[in-house]
Amino acid sequence: MMATAWALGADRRYEHLRLRAWAHMLGFRGHFLTKARRYSVTFGYLRTARVRYRANLAMIAQGLNGVPALPEESTLVIRAFAFAGVGAPSLAELLRPRAGSAP
Repeated sequence: MMATAWALGADRRYEHLRLRAWAHMLGFRGHFLTKARRYSVTFGYLRTARVRYRANLAMIAQGLNGVPALPEESTLVIRAFAFAGVGAPSLAELLRPRAGSAP
């Protein structure tokens, strides 16, 4: 079938079908997401594993899985962030001394 699609793709009457562009898919026997369920790992299994992993990470971050998010002997530093602007400053702005900075 691949050889036939390739040969017909060279015919000007069938150019609009773009048979040569899709001939490689004929040998694959299906869409790339349709892996055999009894061979290797299915995409459904991978998707489920990824969801469980992300859910566990979220639970760890919130301390809901019984494991503290941070060990008790650790130090938690909380800082505040403020919007500083958009884009990189110009060279002149970088070289200008700022108020309160050391000379």
